[in-house]
Amino acid sequence: MKPEAFLLDDSFLAWHFRSDEDHWKHWEELRKKDPVLRGQMEEAGRMIDVIISGGIQVEASREAAARVRLMSRVQAWENTRLSRKKAGLSSRRLFLWSGLAASVAILVAVAYWVLTDPGRQQYYAESGNARRIELPDGSVVDLNGSSSMKTSFVKGKDREVWLDGEAYFKVARMKSGRKFIVHTGDLDVEVLGTEFNVKGGAERTEVVLESGKVQLSIAEAATGKVVMQPGELAEFSRLSRTITKRDVNTRIYTSWKEGKVIFENAGVDEIAEVLRDRYDLRVEVETGTVLGEFNGIFPSDDPEIVLTALEKTYAGRIVRRENSVVIKK
Repeated sequence: MKPEAFLLDDSFLAWHFRSDEDHWKHWEELRKKDPVLRGQMEEAGRMIDVIISGGIQVEASREAAARVRLMSRVQAWENTRLSRKKAGLSSRRLFLWSGLAASVAILVAVAYWVLTDPGRQQYYAESGNARRIELPDGSVVDLNGSSSMKTSFVKGKDREVWLDGEAYFKVARMKSGRKFIVHTGDLDVEVLGTEFNVKGGAERTEVVLESGKVQLSIAEAATGKVVMQPGELAEFSRLSRTITKRDVNTRIYTSWKEGKVIFENAGVDEIAEVLRDRYDLRVEVETGTVLGEFNGIFPSDDPEIVLTALEKTYAGRIVRRENSVVIKK
């Protein structure tokens, strides 16, 4: 049973939100007896948490349609409850609908999107836990933590991925020549067979190409496509709607797949960016701060090690405050 299918099961949702004790006990018994089902339930539960937290986006039209279906079901349940009450039979609501209707509508929209649309899938990775995904065409994606993506692999059409966050792609070449397109914000990355990293953000998107060839295009822009060569980083600015390229050491940008963070001649701006993006720290840099170049390879799951190295390298200029860091002049 696909995890998405649980999102359409009212009894399972009652277990997850613990809004009905009888249903909660029922699913708890099933969990104890069936380890396979237990794993599927846990996966579905994680998916629900990510969706509600905003980690997976749903088109407004799909959410609206799901909300209509949901409220129709709510009305039917309410009518049944009132009928049972008039007949002197006990009954209780399955959910606290006033507080959960919007969230459940999104869950239903995601479930219908995946289960009723052949060739489409939804993937996500929890914070701090990257995951590897093999796509139907043989392509492999390493999805970084706190990221999500939707895919559409329909026979005879281009392969498409919608990415929110960061991922590394190893794209399988198709004899049919079908394109592989990654949509991230306003930037589209088009490839035939290659290895590259995409990192989307609120202000900019970075694409790093390790091998092969890709073309970049800005959504709804009249400008032509930008072609990348291996060893290049292309940065798209959402403010200026421009793409700039430069040569880089690609391993610096893809080392997260190996659980590492690499600094190579890094200045203060790059250090601050890595501390924010890779270690989820709040960083304040005092105006006019200049640091000497910083080098090193560190584990990506332990900020203590890199912060200690920074403190030793720049004595007295790295100040820690709980989950934040101040870099002084």
